[in-house]
Amino acid sequence: MSWHWTTLEVVLQPVKDSIPILDNVFYKQAAIRPYPQGVVLKSLKSGFEFRQRRQKLVRAGQFVVSRRYVPGSIVGIVPTLLDGSVMPYKYITFNLHADLHVDYLAAYLSTPMFKQMSLGWYDKSGRLQRDQLEATPIPLPPLEDQRQIAELWQVANTAQAHTLDMLKSIEEVKAGVASELLRFNPSWERKQLGGCADIGVDLKGEHMLSVESPDKITLGAMGSDRGSIGILPKIELDLQFLYYYLESQKDNLRAVIRGNTSTLLSALQTFSLPLPTLYQQRKIAAVLHQHDEVLLLLRQEQIALRKFTQGIMQVIFSESTDWQEVMPILRNLRS
Repeated sequence: MSWHWTTLEVVLQPVKDSIPILDNVFYKQAAIRPYPQGVVLKSLKSGFEFRQRRQKLVRAGQFVVSRRYVPGSIVGIVPTLLDGSVMPYKYITFNLHADLHVDYLAAYLSTPMFKQMSLGWYDKSGRLQRDQLEATPIPLPPLEDQRQIAELWQVANTAQAHTLDMLKSIEEVKAGVASELLRFNPSWERKQLGGCADIGVDLKGEHMLSVESPDKITLGAMGSDRGSIGILPKIELDLQFLYYYLESQKDNLRAVIRGNTSTLLSALQTFSLPLPTLYQQRKIAAVLHQHDEVLLLLRQEQIALRKFTQGIMQVIFSESTDWQEVMPILRNLRS
């Protein structure tokens, strides 16, 4: 037995609530951002700062659509924290039908299937075609089934958010450790990079760096068609230490190129490099490499979680899906 399918026209009710903007009042202004953010706080500002003296009033749980096509930022649901915030008239707001669970709708919005359908809402000039939006299909199972799907989606999103938080934390820790380990020690020598490495556009070798720009530094050789500069360290310079040092010096390298209007090649040749003993270089590189291994695992986990969530939601919302078969699977996943 399949779920009942309906359209957004049936489950969404347009809302035209608006308020006058008063000069001496502060307002939360909301906007739509790419998934998974959705409707977020854009700014907190006083009425003096608003050009449009009347704004749409939005409530928690409302569905919001942009009247103009903006890649990745056309739909969202108002979160509880933004209840009572304002949005300009370039957005349309809707209340949800009583038979539609708000987090179930959020799960549906996250599917590749829905994203593809939403592209058809806009004409060639980027204007919203209301009839196309309203004709968009949506499955409408019983509310209890919707709640179970919403719960699974929330668990998956929480896991992704937790992984992202861990990624940011480890990146911050690594940056602090790198700053401390690579801080110049008076006992270290200081040399120009060109004096302890071969540098050129045609260099080849198994253990080398490739530099396309201060922001694109890669361990290993790259194709000659990429226009990259190769760096082949001599025996006194550890490859990974050099990689982490150049990574930490991107701002300085950019400043050298801008300040002297020199080429990247000459900038690298004359770039000042602190040179601890080879043992110290390898020890520093090993510590930073451990952080990179953790970051790699977290990025892989993040990608896997995102693909798993999208895959599950795509299966759930497929028109051919039998809900009597799907719901036991959902219960097992939740447990």
